[in-house]
Amino acid sequence: MNRNKKIIRNLAVSFIAFTCTTLLVGLTMILIVEKTLFSATFLNKAAHQSDYYSELTKQINTQIQDFGLGSGIPAEVLKDSVSSQQVQKDFEQYTTQAYYGNTLTIEKEPFLTQIKAPVMAYAKDQKQSLTAESEVAISNFAERSYEAYSDFIKLPFLPTLGQKIQLFASNLTLFKVVLGSSFVLLLMLIIYLLHWWWHRLIRHLSFVFGGGGLMLIIIPALILASGMIDRISITSKPLYQLLTTYLTNSLMAFIVVGGAFLMASALSAIFSQIRRKFS
Repeated sequence: MNRNKKIIRNLAVSFIAFTCTTLLVGLTMILIVEKTLFSATFLNKAAHQSDYYSELTKQINTQIQDFGLGSGIPAEVLKDSVSSQQVQKDFEQYTTQAYYGNTLTIEKEPFLTQIKAPVMAYAKDQKQSLTAESEVAISNFAERSYEAYSDFIKLPFLPTLGQKIQLFASNLTLFKVVLGSSFVLLLMLIIYLLHWWWHRLIRHLSFVFGGGGLMLIIIPALILASGMIDRISITSKPLYQLLTTYLTNSLMAFIVVGGAFLMASALSAIFSQIRRKFS
């Protein structure tokens, strides 16, 4: 092969390798976003990690106690109105439905009964007779508690996000097929052009994975290093911890996958040198 043909071949292979890198990054980004930001399971894991359920339970019980104090009910009577397990169950049901663009109504009657029970028991212990007026007051208190509980459980932005996710999800499969097929075809083309020089083929695969790894790592790493996520302005401490953990974990997923690509690149480079030495 003359010099000009070698130059053209090398330029062609380099361009194809760069295109493969771009396709690989695009496909990987879609898969990561699908498994993190588009996943209710990922959000619920972030809730566990950020201790969201216990912190939210404290806020809910404090709010119900405040309502009770306004109605003459001692705070001690309502200190354990809802449990962390109940909050977790309702929140996970809500997020699962919201990510599908649906709305979830928390069961009302069981909750009202749950709130009324300790108040009724307290009145009985105090030997207080329940009049029609006091029963109405207790019912109103339970209704207010239910509304407050529902507001705490539901994240206002999630249903809208879920609807957008469902609109975009219908195109995800097409994107994955197009990017994946294009990547495989170009990879096969590289193999065809370099199949006589295995050390060069492996070296170009090293470039593909190395470039992909760097693209996946750099921007998420810069965002994390800048502290941008930590500066999110949210007044609710549990919600702040949840969202910062959720976003941080999502960016870390890019970095972890990028790191795996860099490792694959390094191993390919080493193997390429070994092949070249013994070829």
